[in-house]
Amino acid sequence: MAEDEMMDAADLRARNAANEQKLISIDARMSALEAWQRQMDIFHARRDEQFTNMIGRFADLEGKLDKLTGGISRLIWIIGTAVIGVAVTFVLKGGLDVP
Repeated sequence: MAEDEMMDAADLRARNAANEQKLISIDARMSALEAWQRQMDIFHARRDEQFTNMIGRFADLEGKLDKLTGGISRLIWIIGTAVIGVAVTFVLKGGLDVP
């Protein structure tokens, strides 16, 4: 029996050592995974901030484009009104009079 107990004790020690090695390996992998997760969190936070800034810049650009479009539209109305005014003045002064 003493021999069986010694075999069991040796077997338990070997299993315990193997489990300790697995635990050390798992701990190292877990630490690496946590470090990677922190890096990814930082990366995503930076990317979100960049997208927020880019959206703001697009909104500013859109506002400027709307102002430019409004200015061009107003200029076209002024030119069109001037052309019509010149044509009406020409007709009223007798410019279409055929001798």
